[in-house]
Amino acid sequence: MLDKIESALDKFNASAVEAKTVVESSKNLTLEAKELAPMLDLVDERIQKAAVNLKKEVLATIDQAHAKHKQEMEARFTIERSHQKKMLLLNVGIATMAVITFIFQRILS
Repeated sequence: MLDKIESALDKFNASAVEAKTVVESSKNLTLEAKELAPMLDLVDERIQKAAVNLKKEVLATIDQAHAKHKQEMEARFTIERSHQKKMLLLNVGIATMAVITFIFQRILS
């Protein structure tokens, strides 16, 4: 799970580094406000898209972890339930043997 989150963060960091290099290279350019606005909108859109994708990946990873934990808990519950059934049957068997022994002692004595 942590590997997937780290992978998503690495992708986001790579995108941020790429955006930073684009910004650094565009500092030398002299653009008017009309020309600069569409570029900034495009950069903002890409950042928003990367943030949404990162959030989706993290939520998917968390959902997978929850599903795995749920399966583990169900398996543990099944094992405990099986153990309880076996113990109950063993106790019933012991009680049955005690009753049979008591009856035979009464009959034979």
